[in-house]
Amino acid sequence: MKKFILFSFFSFLLGWVGSVWAPPTLAEVKDYQIRRLIYIYSSCNLDANSLKRTENKDNSLHFHGLCKNASFYPDGIEVTCPDKEYELHCKIQTESLSFDHLNLLQDSVDQGETDKK
Repeated sequence: MKKFILFSFFSFLLGWVGSVWAPPTLAEVKDYQIRRLIYIYSSCNLDANSLKRTENKDNSLHFHGLCKNASFYPDGIEVTCPDKEYELHCKIQTESLSFDHLNLLQDSVDQGETDKK
């Protein structure tokens, strides 16, 4: 019985010491969180393994990825995270290309149809 009590005490003591001296864990923005951000808020479909992470001197993160559909993002897409521990501060920096001339063509076709009537 003494051995069991002694074993229980040392088990408790080791558990307590381990929890007190455990190194602190830091949260960090993960690549899958950036992929999700790009997938939800842009029309970029990332190539596999094209997302590159760089850490700046001011502890901010910068991501660059290449899109499969290069028409809207021909040079890729860039995301910056000013706080590397919190993914909700990350923003897409690259503006999507817009093709306004296609809308002008559509308007001219619509006008031509109304002129014929």
